[in-house]
Amino acid sequence: MSGLTCLDLKENNLAGSIPPEIGKLKQLQGLYLNKNKLQGHISEVVCYLFNLVELVLHDNEFSGLIPECLGKFSMLQKFYLGSNKFSSKFPLSLWKMSGLLYLSVSRNSIEGEVPSDIGELKAIVGLYLHSNHFSSVIPTRFGELQNLQYLDLSNNSIFGQIPLSFANLISLEFLNCLQMHCQVLFLCL
Repeated sequence: MSGLTCLDLKENNLAGSIPPEIGKLKQLQGLYLNKNKLQGHISEVVCYLFNLVELVLHDNEFSGLIPECLGKFSMLQKFYLGSNKFSSKFPLSLWKMSGLLYLSVSRNSIEGEVPSDIGELKAIVGLYLHSNHFSSVIPTRFGELQNLQYLDLSNNSIFGQIPLSFANLISLEFLNCLQMHCQVLFLCL
């Protein structure tokens, strides 16, 4: 099956870890393993899937480190890791994926700050970071995300003021900042 371009195994109660054989599917563009009972680390074999456009792993029991190598996937547009057990810091390489359209790491225990590199997500449309342990001020570079339509930062330890650069988010349709330690300034979005 080396020519396979899509592998959809969602909602099957699969348990265990991602099998190493998946790394041999070099033509794979879509990998959908969501809503299973997969656990452990995201296997490094996923790093060999350079043609991935969509990687959907939400609603499992993955934990440990999110592989840094995923930030080198130039074709990746949709990356869903929500509702897992990740607790480490988010790899800096993932904040620089200029072609990424949707990123969800919601409902994990990810720590650290939201870095200023977030401004490199030039194409991002949906960014879901809610229900984690992000702790920092909101970077002013959020204002560079001109395509951003959906932003959820709620239920984190983010503090300070919402930057005035948010007024530059001309495409923004949904913003959730509930249960954060931020001062909301009136913005005409």
